[in-house]
Amino acid sequence: MKSNNRLTLTIRNREHLVSNISSLLRTLQAAVRESGDNIVEKSQKEKIVLVLQTTTDKQNCIYSFSFRSKGDFDSNKHAEKIFTSFIGRVDKEINSSTQKTLWGTSVKSIKETEGDTTNNRLRLFLSDFSRLGIARLEFQNKKFILKDGNILSSYR
Repeated sequence: MKSNNRLTLTIRNREHLVSNISSLLRTLQAAVRESGDNIVEKSQKEKIVLVLQTTTDKQNCIYSFSFRSKGDFDSNKHAEKIFTSFIGRVDKEINSSTQKTLWGTSVKSIKETEGDTTNNRLRLFLSDFSRLGIARLEFQNKKFILKDGNILSSYR
């Protein structure tokens, strides 16, 4: 199922609140879309749709994200650039994150201004991702592993 044009989110198969999964998917979509804002021209943005394919096994629920194009526009050629940009931003945010407060939010995110919507959406996604317990976010050879409330990054 994995390919160069897919972003994969794997969540441990257990009970999750619908609101947590819904929020995670919305913030992920917004963060990916904003990661591609500088890559894709405005006329092309309307032709690119982020789509979701879900599979499950006994242990995991796997969400696989790709792009579907409308009309004659080939969104696959932009998928790698957009997902690479998103993954790079996630990696940068994780590496620059600060200590968490008692309430689970980063001191950095509290002090950030409202003007930086792209990073705010990314922080919202990472906050939602952190609530999952055990999960993985993967694209090509980059993997982010969530375990015990910590997000670790690695290359395969």
